[in-house]
Amino acid sequence: MRLLNHGLFALVLCLFPLLAKAITETDVASKTWPINHFMVKNEPILLDYVSNAYRISFPVSERVSPASLELDLLLHNSNRLKSERSQLTIFLNDYPVGQVGLDAKQPQRRINLHIAGEYLVNGYNSLTFSVAQHYTATQCEDWSAPELWTRIDSVRSTLTLNYRNKNVDTSLAFMNELINDRLGDYSISMLRAEDQVSDDYLYWGGLVAQGVKLRLDYVPMTLEEQSVRPFRWPEDQAKDKRFNIDPSLLRHDAVLLGTKAQLREIIAPEVLAAIKGAYIGLFRQDSDKQHFILVISGGTGDQVGLAAKAFALLRSPFPDAASTIIYEQDLPSGDGILPIKTVLPEQTYAFSRFGYRSRVLDSEYSTARLQFDLPADLYSTEEAMVVLHLNLAYGAAMRRDSVINLSLNGLFNHSIWLKEADGAHYRDYQVAIPLRDFKAGLNTLTFAAVLTPSEYGECTYIQRKNLKVTLYEDSSIEFPPAGRAATLPDLALLSSTGYPFVKGGSAGQTVVQLMNSSSDTIRSGWLFLAKLAALAHAPLFDFKITVAKDLPDRKYRIAIGSSNVDADVLKNAPVRLGQSSRFPYPYRERQIKADQAAWTRLLAVISGDDLLPQITAGSPENALVTQSAGLGNQFLLMSYPSADIEEGLVLTILGKTGNALYPGMHTLLSPDVWGQLQKNVFIWNQRKQVYSQWEGDRFVLGDKDLNLNMVKHFSDHPWRWLLLVGVTLLIAAWLLYRLLVLFKRRAHPGVEEDAE
Repeated sequence: MRLLNHGLFALVLCLFPLLAKAITETDVASKTWPINHFMVKNEPILLDYVSNAYRISFPVSERVSPASLELDLLLHNSNRLKSERSQLTIFLNDYPVGQVGLDAKQPQRRINLHIAGEYLVNGYNSLTFSVAQHYTATQCEDWSAPELWTRIDSVRSTLTLNYRNKNVDTSLAFMNELINDRLGDYSISMLRAEDQVSDDYLYWGGLVAQGVKLRLDYVPMTLEEQSVRPFRWPEDQAKDKRFNIDPSLLRHDAVLLGTKAQLREIIAPEVLAAIKGAYIGLFRQDSDKQHFILVISGGTGDQVGLAAKAFALLRSPFPDAASTIIYEQDLPSGDGILPIKTVLPEQTYAFSRFGYRSRVLDSEYSTARLQFDLPADLYSTEEAMVVLHLNLAYGAAMRRDSVINLSLNGLFNHSIWLKEADGAHYRDYQVAIPLRDFKAGLNTLTFAAVLTPSEYGECTYIQRKNLKVTLYEDSSIEFPPAGRAATLPDLALLSSTGYPFVKGGSAGQTVVQLMNSSSDTIRSGWLFLAKLAALAHAPLFDFKITVAKDLPDRKYRIAIGSSNVDADVLKNAPVRLGQSSRFPYPYRERQIKADQAAWTRLLAVISGDDLLPQITAGSPENALVTQSAGLGNQFLLMSYPSADIEEGLVLTILGKTGNALYPGMHTLLSPDVWGQLQKNVFIWNQRKQVYSQWEGDRFVLGDKDLNLNMVKHFSDHPWRWLLLVGVTLLIAAWLLYRLLVLFKRRAHPGVEEDAE
């Protein structure tokens, strides 16, 4: 028996490491992405020339402990490489973590690399692919030989993060670490303690949804909304529970919204006692310490609203406490207050104002970007120019074909020739770009350096350390005079800026009307409001959201719900839904030729100048077909002038009655569908198939800037300006003559004019 016990003990000792490893690995989760998920463009990673590198960044959430990283790479390399001298080196946060020899006899390979977790950090990690490629055993080779290349398939290559979830930190200072997009899609549940849905609750939820979305830069937000009833915990589990909520209802992080009286039976007495005003409290969930419950409450509805506004604003690491009472909120007011990174006409801005920092461009990392927002309704003359005042320096001994290419929103626009062989330092190097080349909303200026060494060719040592350009952050961008006008309805303006439902960072003229009080419609409305806040880069506090039929007196109306809507919502609508549906189908086009006045042509003939061609406009003439079929599994978004309010606009987002709208809204707000919004009738489905169409009346919404309107008119018609100047000079000459005659008669009475 003693021998048997010793044997069992020895067996346990042998198996213990395996058992410990199995227990440890059970709590390790993983998430896999294709490499192109972290790239700006969906393209293969091309590494050419003798040496080259490509860097991507990927996130690791602060809510996890990284365990390891797995790379599964599909490589294609040239079959002319010298295998014993060519290799791919992989760096993680600038540490070499893997080397792969490039084999000419095996040009397509799949490489699996396991990287230990100590190389990873919470936040953003850099992953660099660097190659050394040769086609000869000697140094006598062409540095830029076309057969020197390796491609990494960014679609079929994957990155897998293995991690362990951590218990959440219950300090409001860590809210940005708890809600972020550094671990993929983010989901959160909105909880109410009452069955009835009030406009106050809709407003609070809209504020919270905005606050969550403004903490997410790249990933979609998933919302859930539900009412919760008091839950009775089993006696053996009731100890130290803060929330009487059925744990099966809590699948994500959650926000509990309501007044102190409404939450009385949901939260523990000690938490209830802490609500002495507008209250924000952060707690771990009772049954899942890796997710939180955020309590936003107050003694009155106004106090709950104040706390919800504060949550949307608290995006810095303060306060460092689990809960706080908000006493007052002082929002700035006055002229000149606009969303962050928004520009105004007749203003000059330093690059640093848009987050740009001085950047050295070389042969490996050769691009810099500047991003800013233009108002949706900016317009000016055809000759209006945006001027870049660049401060830059570049190295010596570059070949004369070295340049910096400027691209605007992905399209080549201008080039800076680096022609000085000794290098140069430029102060106020000016580049003019027509204002018409910019677009409403986010604009991206890309500076891409193409730098070539002066010495090159076979059997030549290629020196590339001199290939450097510095673009300084004190460079500036100057905008010309411009007015404010836009043609509506136009869903492209909504897509890029939220205009006109959000103007100047305000939604004070907008009301969101929910067609019913179902959770599906409520979270669809909140999700859309969160998107508008993201476009404004700040929370919108002055919106109105309601399920009521009687709406406040606001110019812009957003109706969200099923296709079975009130008739007044669809007044002036280009698409009619109901027992029978009317839809516009493309049929023909009316061409509107812009003709010039006869006297304009006559002046052109006299002066010998050529007339500029006038662009012919086109207006769609659709066939309106009424039929029995309706939306089915598709969704409809349309914008049209209000039937009751001058210069008012209605936006409707509809799904089929009985068909959940929220999945359609989630698809609509995905970047690849939202970016295709245009015209004023838009149909899409969950397979991301889209269709757009123009139908109905349009109108111009803008200011009454007479000075700019005159400048624009005479810029488009310069001979009218010359004619006006000529007539003005003639009138001035005649008036001057009459004044001189009158002066002579008064100053020298009786003096006759000299005879001719």
